[in-house]
Amino acid sequence: MKVRYLSLAVLVLAALVTASIVSAEWTYELSYTVPYTDYGIDTAVMVGNEILVGASNTSTQEDAAVFVLDVNLSEVASYNITSQADTIAAIDARGDLIAVGAIYGNTTIFVINRTEGSVYGPALIESAGGTGFSAQVEKLALSGEYIYALVYDNFDMNYYLYILDKTPSVVTSEPVGMMADIARVENSDYLLYWNGSNLIYIVDGTAGSLNVVDSIDVGTAVVRAVAGYYNDTENAIYVVYGSDMGTYLVKYVIGTGIEYSTQIGTEADLVPTFVAAIPNGLYVVTENGYGYRVTNLTSPTAEVEAIPTYAFGYYYGSEYIYALYQNEIRRFALEVAAVTTTQTVTETQLVYETETETVTETTTVEGPYTTTDLAIVGIVCLLLGAAIAYVVRKR
Repeated sequence: MKVRYLSLAVLVLAALVTASIVSAEWTYELSYTVPYTDYGIDTAVMVGNEILVGASNTSTQEDAAVFVLDVNLSEVASYNITSQADTIAAIDARGDLIAVGAIYGNTTIFVINRTEGSVYGPALIESAGGTGFSAQVEKLALSGEYIYALVYDNFDMNYYLYILDKTPSVVTSEPVGMMADIARVENSDYLLYWNGSNLIYIVDGTAGSLNVVDSIDVGTAVVRAVAGYYNDTENAIYVVYGSDMGTYLVKYVIGTGIEYSTQIGTEADLVPTFVAAIPNGLYVVTENGYGYRVTNLTSPTAEVEAIPTYAFGYYYGSEYIYALYQNEIRRFALEVAAVTTTQTVTETQLVYETETETVTETTTVEGPYTTTDLAIVGIVCLLLGAAIAYVVRKR
């Protein structure tokens, strides 16, 4: 009678886990082009869940228009500007008002009253140098019913801040300096204002003046751009600024002060254009092709994603990114690839002196996954491998 030797002479147990970290991939879905003949898109901004598109007639130096789109790039409204608007340089909206900054040699400011469906203006802002020089608007921010226009004057190569009412008429103006930026904090009437100093000011502009609430010290950093989001549940402003020192996130609680200031990116001179809310976090859009998904705002962590260049807006409801490509607005949707984990268990044992058995199991699961998630998958695979080896030995 043959005797089958069940004693194990050699046991080799190997668990091999192969996996790749999933990266976000934004896939082109939809586009929008202006329905008017000979019109080109000059600028686009996102305000809440709407997109404002400024376009001008390429055949004349007079006509322009503003189009309001929803998140599906369907046109909600349009407003024609029939004079002194060669190029639309800046737009902002708050409540029923849309502020429009145009270039017509110098600067012309228009106000659209959405409730009335009327366009008011223009208010003319000219260079301090007179004929032969120009003053061109670069940024607009609405606070309450006042418009804050940042204008570059090529006469003295300085920025000027103009405050206008909704009629629109210039209320006041002041020189700023050779570097400056201004932006409205999304979801609020607060403004972020940098005048080239070591401070970014948090401002309430609803009274038609720069009522400074507080400031953020950026040290020696040269600020490239500012953007922000107001969380009404926390009564907190999340400020993002790009500089020559990197990209930073600051949490400022109204009435309390700065809770933290932390670096979320090391890339210098990124231009943050928009900050939106996501569950337990924020999404920061930059026009340079980077997105920051910031989670756990108590102790923030940031993951960098490659996004379309020239992006200007983000809508979390369906994970959309919006970007301006030449003469069209494009919508990109987040696509997440599947992750494949392969676990191989190999056991070598003396049964009839040469018999070996190999068991391989492959499982496909859906992403996205963080590095921690994949480490857990690896541990599970190791335990599963040991179980399979044990079953093989019992056979």
